Amino acid sequence: MALLHTQLYQSESFEQIDMGTTIPRLVDFLLVLYGKVEKKIAATVTAKGIILHVSQAIPCGLIINELVSNTLKHAFESMARGSIAVSMRCSGDDTITLTVKDDGVGMPKNFDIDNADTLGLHLVRNLVKEQLKGKMGFKRNKGTEIYVEFKKIEHVAKRRVE
Repeated sequence: MALLHTQLYQSESFEQIDMGTTIPRLVDFLLVLYGKVEKKIAATVTAKGIILHVSQAIPCGLIINELVSNTLKHAFESMARGSIAVSMRCSGDDTITLTVKDDGVGMPKNFDIDNADTLGLHLVRNLVKEQLKGKMGFKRNKGTEIYVEFKKIEHVAKRRVE
């Protein structure tokens, strides 16, 4: 959250967050925090040109923090190397897709993301459904891929009428 606040204070607009700048900083911070730089866990981030209103950027930052933290804690337990890819893209109909993918050990066969009882995934589900009004899911494919989809909102500053 400190990264978002810093970007807001340095910005010309207190409402817009450049996710292409914020996400790489957050992921780099988490790699260092969890000591994965030395363990050869590589991270790539793709989010160029994605600008979100602060009301969506903050929940996205929390979601990314939780998903990447979980990946760093659990996905590479018995591995010397690995990779994480975080991407955020916007389609023509203003649908934002956030993806966190790893090539780690993968989720257990009986894992159900909608009924997972961990505090972190419960928080992510609530942020996606309640704050972003979106949906989420996951795929097993040589690791785990969790995706979040939501509609981008545009807030228009209210003009003062005299």
